[in-house]
Amino acid sequence: MYVVDMGLFPVSSSLESRVFEELMGTRNERRGFSRDRQGGGRQKNVSFLIVSEDTKSSVLYFQDLIKEVNSIRLVTPKIASASKVKGCGKGEANLVQEAERIRESEQTPFDSCWLVFDKDADQNFAQTIKAAEKAGFKVAWSNESFELWYLLHFRPQTAHIGRKACIDALKQELGKLDPSFSYAKGASTIFSYLTKDRREYAIKNAAKLRKHWEDMGSVDCGQHNPCTQVDLLVQELTDPEKRKELIKRKS
Repeated sequence: MYVVDMGLFPVSSSLESRVFEELMGTRNERRGFSRDRQGGGRQKNVSFLIVSEDTKSSVLYFQDLIKEVNSIRLVTPKIASASKVKGCGKGEANLVQEAERIRESEQTPFDSCWLVFDKDADQNFAQTIKAAEKAGFKVAWSNESFELWYLLHFRPQTAHIGRKACIDALKQELGKLDPSFSYAKGASTIFSYLTKDRREYAIKNAAKLRKHWEDMGSVDCGQHNPCTQVDLLVQELTDPEKRKELIKRKS
């Protein structure tokens, strides 16, 4: 066990010095801070609350993405350990109310709160989006399914595509990479196929879809099939400049 008093700590040893840095770094990260190696000080980490209507695919995806972001050692700010990814298993009708309940129960002043959901055939999609935004959530919606975001990692998708057809198309693309892999909703192993380069490709494809509907003059996102805003959440999580901007807005 090392004594943290700098007068007693044997910093002449490079190994012990690294242990000291890791010890202090771990404590700071628990408090919501990370080390700023360039500035020599501490930088506040960014706390996210991500509430998803499902309890499998998107939850596992964002958990894996946060792990990837925080594994990049020299990039700050990190994503705070207080961040939460919650699957609530609620449809559109009760989704916003449940998300608010989760946020209140966490009792954490999150820097960024997001709601993740798909378009349900029997609900007012646009109304749910407006209700979420009014409640202080940003919305990473998909029309028609979250798997559209996965599919955009491998190809553009401009034609209307239903939920089952989207999953079938995704399976086909994954089969080209690895014939032995069989996609199942909630399969955490899919993340290894969603590389950084493919993610950047998906971000571009998602932006093009939104631009398409904008150019069409369509304002009813319930009619925007295919389309997704998952990329906007992904960019907040993965882009350190966007994370810094979140901190500035809170300060």
